[in-house]
Amino acid sequence: MQNNQYSEFSKQIHNKSTQIAKDLLGLMLEDKDVFVPEYLENQQDKDALQEKTLDAANKVLKYIATQDIPARYATMSIDKLIDALTGLKSFVDGSLNMYEDEYLSRMYGVKDERGKYRRDMVTMAGMVMKLEEARQATGNNRSDFFNETAPVAEVDGVATPYMENPGEGLA
Repeated sequence: MQNNQYSEFSKQIHNKSTQIAKDLLGLMLEDKDVFVPEYLENQQDKDALQEKTLDAANKVLKYIATQDIPARYATMSIDKLIDALTGLKSFVDGSLNMYEDEYLSRMYGVKDERGKYRRDMVTMAGMVMKLEEARQATGNNRSDFFNETAPVAEVDGVATPYMENPGEGLA
């Protein structure tokens, strides 16, 4: 009997917090510029945003206070929103990682013993050959790669990292 009462209580709390979470989405949408702010450079705009953020947070707090939910469970609705966004982020991240893995696997063109494309089956020589093909196809400009860790100079036709100010050393 006790267990059944606990289950009913738990069900009511979850249902109520789900409804509150849905309502909070509406409140957040009303103040979307506060919850998802633009990049701000000057302090005056940052201060104004901080004040608006406090107003929006108070609006949420007042709304939750008007709901018939025990205080101990008042933030369960916010947890539900966090869980939903975390799940969505994981799905998007996982999809992007899978797409990248499939793309690289297919571009390397190496299959495993089951006939499946697998980028982890490519050898270093195969990787270097594919990179060289890609460089040639895109103009072979070594300075247009976004992840450049050091400036590159051509020395006898070979790309070589160099220091812009060689006299500085590793000071």
